[in-house]
Amino acid sequence: MCLLPAVFALWAKRFEETESKDKLTPDELIKINKGDPASKEKDIFWFTTIERFYKYFASSLPLKLLFVGAGVGVLAYFSSEISNVKFGVDNTDLAKRGTYLRQGINDAYEQVFSQHAAELVVFGTGIDYKVDQAQILKTHRALKDSQWSAYGTSYGRTGSGINTWLENMYGASGVCPYFNLYGDNTDPSWAFYEDFHLWRKPQAFLEPRAPSTLAFGGLFAGLLDNANSWAFSSPDGPDDYTTSNEIALSWDEVEMNMALLDNSDNRIQMIKDFRKITLDSGINIYMYGWLFTQLEQFLDLEWYAWVSAAASMSIIFFISLILGISWLNAMLIALFAVIMFVEVYGSLAVLDIQYQTLAATSMLMSMGISVEFVAHPVAAFEFATGTRSERIAEAMSKTALPVFEGAFSSLLGFIFLYFSDFDFVRKYFFYLFLMMCSFGTLNALIFLPGLLGLLGAEKKEEGGPSAADGVVMTTTTTKSSSSDIGVPSSAAAESAEEKL
Repeated sequence: MCLLPAVFALWAKRFEETESKDKLTPDELIKINKGDPASKEKDIFWFTTIERFYKYFASSLPLKLLFVGAGVGVLAYFSSEISNVKFGVDNTDLAKRGTYLRQGINDAYEQVFSQHAAELVVFGTGIDYKVDQAQILKTHRALKDSQWSAYGTSYGRTGSGINTWLENMYGASGVCPYFNLYGDNTDPSWAFYEDFHLWRKPQAFLEPRAPSTLAFGGLFAGLLDNANSWAFSSPDGPDDYTTSNEIALSWDEVEMNMALLDNSDNRIQMIKDFRKITLDSGINIYMYGWLFTQLEQFLDLEWYAWVSAAASMSIIFFISLILGISWLNAMLIALFAVIMFVEVYGSLAVLDIQYQTLAATSMLMSMGISVEFVAHPVAAFEFATGTRSERIAEAMSKTALPVFEGAFSSLLGFIFLYFSDFDFVRKYFFYLFLMMCSFGTLNALIFLPGLLGLLGAEKKEEGGPSAADGVVMTTTTTKSSSSDIGVPSSAAAESAEEKL
């Protein structure tokens, strides 16, 4: 609250001083530009330095080729890194550095989760268990037989733990006397709920089926298969053991082979394979669990990101046209927005940042930020007149310093994020914002000038002589450069240039 008004006051004072320079005579202006000790000012120094550099750049073909080569090289390198970007979230990034929580997450994922994980397959609402038993068994079997399953490996369970709750029910002695009556390895529809509630009912003896038989079904159903934790249609929930109390929702487990699921490509392929198996069942079956909650977002994330990038590029192009930019230069602005998107995308691999929704959002945001960097030089080039070299020199002399200052002021706005104790904040905010500012500055001050210097066209001034005739500025035309402020005629301008 105290600093901002002071900054605004100094900024306003600078404009007042700049306005007073408009009234200087050519000789006084020359003294300022020559660095007269009594009147030398830093803003004039920087403007004239940048102007001289880009004037030299505009006339140097090797330097133009070097700038374009640097821009193409950076783009090519980070484009090639896109294939190395990992999908997912590093869970340790969510914990504060140096804490027991962070170490605990590390140990859990390196020593436990990397070896064993069981994910839920949910038999959702709308399933008619009296007629859909065979499809449930078939789907669960297909999940177990997939390459991603741990069953049959040293990581997988054995015994009753690998079965569905249906298989455990059918295997319980004396519970299902009509099992496989019709040769489909299921219970008849009219007997299913009588057998199901008898199987899961906690009792010492199997009544009314066989009073002398010990009933272990309820113990296994409650502990192994969690049957009494499901949702039921009766208001009494699992405490209602009548045949009218139907299952509303149930689930089972599929053990995952974590030895295979050690990289993003395999994990995403596993999600696709399991999704296809469950969808092919034709009933409401789906996978659920931390692994799936974490990875489901990645199935279409990249496709949506590129579609959104294409939409953003089109919007940037049309808005540039509306604001008076020619269609070629509007396309150039939109092109650099996509270049920024690609560069930030590739930087994820270099910075060891995993690709997820927040990273994709930042990549899309970078396209809008790119406009802030390249639109000003392009607009200045658009409305400059003269030869290609004169236009690029004039455009960059006006906009190079503001672009650099904008990048630096942006850096000051988020540099404090680097000191966060959470790697998630440092990675997904500080480093991504830093990449946006770095790529934006590189593209605006090096890559873009190189392209314009090689491919830009000559433009004559309408209704008057061109800049090639030696008229840098008149009292009725727009200022050409900061070093020519207040020069009233072409003769004075030429005189000033000779003395400089």
